[in-house]
Amino acid sequence: MSYEWGRAPEAGRWQRAVPVWLMSVLLVGVASGGGMWWVRQTFFWTPLQQFYLSAYVRSALASSLALRTGRYRLLLMENRRGTRLAIDDEVIPISTSTGEATFTLSELARQARSGRLVWRDSVVDHARLHTDLEVWIYGNQSLTDLARPSLFTALVVVILASWSRSRRTSSGHARVATVAA
Repeated sequence: MSYEWGRAPEAGRWQRAVPVWLMSVLLVGVASGGGMWWVRQTFFWTPLQQFYLSAYVRSALASSLALRTGRYRLLLMENRRGTRLAIDDEVIPISTSTGEATFTLSELARQARSGRLVWRDSVVDHARLHTDLEVWIYGNQSLTDLARPSLFTALVVVILASWSRSRRTSSGHARVATVAA
């Protein structure tokens, strides 16, 4: 029996190392940016900011596409002067007996007799809702402001990985230790 050593010509070409490395660095960068987003949303955002994120993004996209109105589920504070968006100081998150997350009046709102909380499905102007959410819920932070730390984290990871790779292969090939005989 004779065996032929090496790679058969019909086996094809090996994947080049640079595109694989680049794809893995980009994947790690996106994952680290997503991780930063999750940490900020979970540990630093208020419950109302977490609840209204989809409405905030949707209202921004709809406004940019020149769509006028849309249906949203809003948590409103209702009193004798009218209704308005409930703000963070007036609500606290709770779980119902079925495990559904909702809100109730805070102790501060009860003492001030601010009114009552009402859930409403309303058709509202996208641009107006976006502005109201930006001012009253997100503290004048745009979507770009909210995404900036995550984007910055992803960029830093990609730059550091590129810098690390360029340092390891600065001579054009990997360093090899030689043993003197």
